[in-house]
Amino acid sequence: AEILAQLADEQPHGGFGSRGAVHGARAQLLLAQGRIGEGLALFREVVATMGEMPFPGFTDDADLVPWRVAAEAVTVVACARHGEGAEGSDLFEALMVKAPRLVSEERRAQDYPVTGMVLLALGLWGLLRDALPREESVRLVVLADRFGYSRSFLDMRWERAVADANRLAPGVLDRVCEEYGERRGLALLDEARGVIARLE
Repeated sequence: AEILAQLADEQPHGGFGSRGAVHGARAQLLLAQGRIGEGLALFREVVATMGEMPFPGFTDDADLVPWRVAAEAVTVVACARHGEGAEGSDLFEALMVKAPRLVSEERRAQDYPVTGMVLLALGLWGLLRDALPREESVRLVVLADRFGYSRSFLDMRWERAVADANRLAPGVLDRVCEEYGERRGLALLDEARGVIARLE
């Protein structure tokens, strides 16, 4: 906590890699301390802050600015794991709307790690909140891994996602992994589009 406070003082105006990451780490620390309300509220602040910060050179859809989308994905996962009731459902719905645009064939460049974070968030919310078909939720989780999603936050750890999938949809993750073989990233973009289209 002391290190994070010092970093926050030293980097008050950084991007997602500095300011957002520091506040995100503080939010995870609050969750680990059992201060759930404060932790989720801080994640919400990160989303708001990242949404206001420009992304140099980004000329795509403003709603798809990478660090804004990444912050939303992390917050959805945190809410799915720690929140109660409808907490986080608004951000989940927002990501559901953004997902088709993130994997659209019209996009000039694909940020696979950030898109993977969104796929993980949707898949875990679908599993943990029973909001999506479990087969499709697990497919989203596997695709997130194959897109090389960022594992910077504790709630995003792959081991936890695997445990969730195996507990709530036994056998599906191994089957989907076998189906996808060694394919990753671009080679699975059509599969990601298909899953998302089936959920629209």
